[in-house]
Amino acid sequence: MSASAGGPAGIGEFGGGPALLSELELPERLMVWAFRCWIAPVSLKGYIVREFARRFGSQESERALQEFVRFVEALHGQTQRVLHFHHPCCPCVGRDEMVILGLLASAQAADNEGSRAAAFALTGSNRIASLLSASRVLSARMADNDLFLPAREASRVAVMAVNDNAQRPWLQ
Repeated sequence: MSASAGGPAGIGEFGGGPALLSELELPERLMVWAFRCWIAPVSLKGYIVREFARRFGSQESERALQEFVRFVEALHGQTQRVLHFHHPCCPCVGRDEMVILGLLASAQAADNEGSRAAAFALTGSNRIASLLSASRVLSARMADNDLFLPAREASRVAVMAVNDNAQRPWLQ
């Protein structure tokens, strides 16, 4: 997986969906922020461990973190295109970040078609079985801890935008 940090997303980029982290619900902010911190060039993993302990509780946090790492590794192992994301403290939300949220929300809702579309959009590959499995396990762990991801039209719009632009590189 290649990754690229970008600038602000356009306000209308997601069909009126959230363009700022503050517009996301808590479980969404947690996943976007954790993803950014995990892949940041400077290790911020200690912050993720503390935040997972706070959100999942001391007994569940280690398992939730393992499932999160499995999800990121599955994404890393299958992605054949550059993913665009923001720095951990950036207030903006990018397309690929919305697609990640869409993948997890679809998995949590048992929406296999939505999950497959989002996984394909992220990876650019049909080899998505491990990513789909990891997203189901992580989203179930989140649901078990009352961290529910909303199904957003913005995530579906982002999936379509990423698929439409798969052959054309872009920066946010």
